[in-house]
This record gives sequence, C-alpha cells and structure tokens, in this order.
Amino acid sequence: TTPDAEVLFQIISEMVDHKVDVVVMEVSSHSLVQGKVAPIVFSSAVFTSFSHDHLDFHGSEKKYFAAKWMLFERYLASGGVSILHESLLSRVPQDWLLTHKTWAYSVNKTELKTHKGVNFFRGNAFSPENFSQKISCEINGHLIEEKTTLLGDYNAENIIAATLVCLWQTKEKKIPKGLWSRIPLLPGRL
Repeated sequence: TTPDAEVLFQIISEMVDHKVDVVVMEVSSHSLVQGKVAPIVFSSAVFTSFSHDHLDFHGSEKKYFAAKWMLFERYLASGGVSILHESLLSRVPQDWLLTHKTWAYSVNKTELKTHKGVNFFRGNAFSPENFSQKISCEINGHLIEEKTTLLGDYNAENIIAATLVCLWQTKEKKIPKGLWSRIPLLPGRL
C-alpha cells in the first residue's frame, strides 16, 4: 500500500538525490482519501480494476469508485494520459473521455465497445506452456509479441498497462524489444 506522506516524500527525496527521472508507484484508494499523495502530480495514471475489495473502508461501490477516480480528477497533470482497463469505461464520466487523453486496454476480447475520444490497445495472451506465456499487442502500429514468465490474463493486462505508461514516458514513443521477457517473476507472486 502507499506509505504515509512523511515516509513517501522521504523516499521521493532520496530518489531526487540519486537523479531518478521517473517514479512509478501504486496509489491505493485509501491513500487518496487520506491525502497521502498530495501534492504529487502524475503525468499518467492507470486504473486496472474495480471490485468489492474495500467496501469495509469506503462504505459503498459509489464511494469506492469516487475514491479511486480522485487519482485522475485531482492528481493527473494537465495534458497527462488516463490509462484505463476497457471494463471501466462505462463507469467513467463520459465528458472526461471527450476532454482528456484516454487510452484503454484489454486482453483476449474479440469485441470492444468504442468510446469517442478513446484510443484502444487490444492484446492477446496465449495459453501458457513451459512456465511462460506469449503476449501480443499492437501499439502505435508496431506488433509486440514476446514471452513472459508472468502467467494469465490479469498479468498480461498489467504488462500492457505498464507498457503504455512506458510509452507515454518515453520520447521515442516506441517500446524496446525484449521488455516483457525481462520482467522477473517475484517470489510469492504468480
């Protein structure tokens, strides 16, 4: 989860001292409500999923979604990009999709409902074999097809979302070959 503001800003300060140019971090709905990330401004923000996980804290689905959406409304830089899982588009305020740069992604969907103003990135995750899985996605006219040790559609979706963040952050607007295959399998995670 997101550390308390004092710890978070100490970590960021150390990163600045070490000349770190880009920071990627998970921002929890709890931390948004508690103001832990204020006054950070993000150049991109990703919304990967929405479930019933934190209703004990937020009280209702509506309040939980509003808490997660704060990342976009309050902390996304002007001109930044919203990267959203395709399943969330119906929950997002439609005027947002028309007035903000929005990229949506999905994996193994044959049909996507189009939304005006949204760029779509559709990937495919193939059946795992030999403890790896091939993922493909067309991004900016380039087909990326690589193997990863991270298995399943959920991991494939997260890889594509992270790739879109990298694409947004790079000046070249292309993804280096071999990027996905270099993502390590973390102990205790699948």
